[in-house]
Amino acid sequence: MITDINNLAASAQAQSSIFVMLDWFSTDTGAFNHIPGGSNVLYMDGHVEFIRYQQTGGTAPINGVLANVLGAIAAVVSRLLYRQGAQWRVLVQA
Repeated sequence: MITDINNLAASAQAQSSIFVMLDWFSTDTGAFNHIPGGSNVLYMDGHVEFIRYQQTGGTAPINGVLANVLGAIAAVVSRLLYRQGAQWRVLVQA
């Protein structure tokens, strides 16, 4: 947290630790974009860092907690897309 808004160094340090975007990953190794498992992470100050995935004790945001959340989201989305595809096939055949 920035406590001194007049200290530019503190602001720059804070921006270098806030992640903005990252590659998709989950507990399923097939979901990784990179071998070995890990993701590129874009930070607010514009730098990109590759972080290796570790289920326990990993560096945020590439850790087991977020991997479980992203895996659950992927499962729900794939079910929704499958249902929409099934409904679409019924409409097309009618």
